[in-house]
Amino acid sequence: MSLLDSSISFLVVRDVTGLWTCDTYVLGEPYYYRGGGSDSHESVTRTDIKQTFFDIEEDKAPGPDGYSSGFYKAAWSVIGEEIMVAVEEFFLHGRLLKQVNATLLAFIPKVKNPVTVADFRPISCYNVIYKAITKILVHRIRPFLSRLVSPTQNAFIPGRMINDNILLAQELFAGYKQQRTPRDVQ
Repeated sequence: MSLLDSSISFLVVRDVTGLWTCDTYVLGEPYYYRGGGSDSHESVTRTDIKQTFFDIEEDKAPGPDGYSSGFYKAAWSVIGEEIMVAVEEFFLHGRLLKQVNATLLAFIPKVKNPVTVADFRPISCYNVIYKAITKILVHRIRPFLSRLVSPTQNAFIPGRMINDNILLAQELFAGYKQQRTPRDVQ
């Protein structure tokens, strides 16, 4: 049984007023669609897994184990079968070795003598298997992500810009300053 077919015994969501509820009606339309052109409910194929590994850029930071995606590509004929089994295990049973889920944070100084946290550039070095699983999940969520994210939230949705909310706030404040009400008159 895959994760997508397993039942959810308890679901808590935040409704539009910001309150927590167990009623799924606040989500509006069903948030997961079977069919409708989305392959999000289908099993992950070995072709998907291999393609995802080979799509990861080789010059990205290696994980805590020190291996970059270049290693996985070069050694695929030797390790590919075990990698595919590990990724399938995650999607079929939700199990993942804790070592795969490990992340190393590297803080690279931006200035000569860093003093504050802002003087460092953080780089997350996580395992290539974890990167591949994440890419597969993102690929499957992308078709209906705009239905999961509120229309007022603009980050991570193609066609929406996080700066839109900043511009909206500036417009509102500019209009508010120009508005004259009786309490403004002295």
